[in-house]
Amino acid sequence: MTRSVTVVVALVTPALLADARDPFQHDVDPAELPPDDACAARDVALCRLSLDELRLLGVVDGGDGPRAMVVGPNQRGTTLRRGMYVGRPDVMRTPQGMHRAFWRVARIEPGSTRLGAEGEAVERGAAVVFERVDPMQREGAPVERRVVASRGG
Repeated sequence: MTRSVTVVVALVTPALLADARDPFQHDVDPAELPPDDACAARDVALCRLSLDELRLLGVVDGGDGPRAMVVGPNQRGTTLRRGMYVGRPDVMRTPQGMHRAFWRVARIEPGSTRLGAEGEAVERGAAVVFERVDPMQREGAPVERRVVASRGG
């Protein structure tokens, strides 16, 4: 008895890849979005930048609460406080239509050093924690993102 084996070879060409959908891109038509003054109406700092583009330089813990200094790709510094809206909002498609979810500074965590179990110094870097409400789960916990200070700037 002879068995037949079928081998399928797929040739992936640049032309085929050009038509492929990037799973990390939103399938959102910009014409469906609310106007850009949504950022201005909410007083959003650094509205054109993604949180991924921000770098935390440091945290000052003082009189009226901690403040964080962040820089974007343009190397301009911006001071953040708890409660501020920051960065480009996430765009989501909900059953009610298009929705922008704005990121807000939930807390600013100054860096600290403590003793570990073996008596060694354990350092925790400063961080800014951003949160946004998921429009599909308003009662659920907010989504959080952290920007942590990196060593050496």
